Amino acid sequence: MAVIAAERAYFWHRSSCYYERVKRETLEKLGQANEQIAGLTADLTRFQAQATSSQNTWDFVANYVANGGALLALTTIRKHPVQTIPTEEQSGPHRGSEADIFIPVPIFTVKKDEAGPVERVPVVVLTDKADDEEADSFHIVVLQPQKVLAQADLQMLIRPVFEAHIHITVIRDLWQQKPTQYQLYIEPTATISQGASSLAMDWLVKRAKKEGVGEIFGFLTHSITSEAHRGRLHNFYLKKHGFVHTPVGTETRLSKLLPILPSAEQ
Repeated sequence: MAVIAAERAYFWHRSSCYYERVKRETLEKLGQANEQIAGLTADLTRFQAQATSSQNTWDFVANYVANGGALLALTTIRKHPVQTIPTEEQSGPHRGSEADIFIPVPIFTVKKDEAGPVERVPVVVLTDKADDEEADSFHIVVLQPQKVLAQADLQMLIRPVFEAHIHITVIRDLWQQKPTQYQLYIEPTATISQGASSLAMDWLVKRAKKEGVGEIFGFLTHSITSEAHRGRLHNFYLKKHGFVHTPVGTETRLSKLLPILPSAEQ
């Protein structure tokens, strides 16, 4: 009897060890499965969000085109702003004079060396009116599809957050009604140092040359907060895009003269 009891005890011990091992392995596998399910759920949520964002983007583009606009470009901008090293004086108040905000000429911050390849994100460049034949005004916008997701339900009357947004008023010749000037207004909330505003400006200049417009002008609408900010604006308007500045009362007039192409004169 003692031998039988010992055998049964040994059997039960082995059985309990076996079931304990199976239980532990099962729990480990369940944990791994739960992690995989969580990862797949996160991927599914991300893919659904991307699909919704893409659908909203193309719905917005289709609406622009259907109402007389045009898709100008599918391109990219920097994902992150250019990194700069502000000097001590650039961190303080701006040094522009009351008579002319860009005098003295600011020293633009030196860019850092890039540690690696510049990460870029896709954007769409649009205009709400494809030509100037009857337009009194038009917009050029840069839209990042990944940010359209911020709009819960993108409809015709709901404007997404643009990476750049230029408003243009068309000024015409009184006799022939041909466009002679573009008066621009750039929304100050546009992204800084990611290339979106420059991208929109390049398309604006290209359009102005095509339409035979002789001047693009506007008034500085940015509230300059520091010397570094003044340097960025000076670099964008004057150095990069060739505008000249003229003080008009308490405002700064920015102007860019354009060569009139032969094809535009015909």
